[in-house]
Amino acid sequence: MSDGADASGQALCKKCKKQTNSGPKCITCGANYHTICAKLIKKAKFINDNEVNCCAVSDTGEISDCESLAQSEDTFSSLRNEIKYLKTIIDHKDVSSRN
Repeated sequence: MSDGADASGQALCKKCKKQTNSGPKCITCGANYHTICAKLIKKAKFINDNEVNCCAVSDTGEISDCESLAQSEDTFSSLRNEIKYLKTIIDHKDVSSRN
C-alpha cells in the first residue's frame, strides 16, 4: 500500500510508520504525520494544526525529502534497466561463445 495506509486502511505516519488517527497532513504529497513526528522534520513548514508542508525546499536550496525520494526511485529504475540490459548482453555472449 503505497498511499500511506496499512492493510486495515488506517493512515500511517510517514516518519515512524505507525498508525495515526489525527495529526497534520502534507499539503503537497498527502503524507500523514503524528504532530510530534512532523516537528522532528527540520524542513517541514506548519501551515496550521492540520496541515504541514514536508516537501518545502529549505532556505539553503536543499531538495525536499519527497523530491529526493522521487529522484532515488528514478535512479533505481535506471539502474534496474541497466542491469537487465547487461544481463541480456552476458546471456547472448554465453550463447554465441558456445557456438
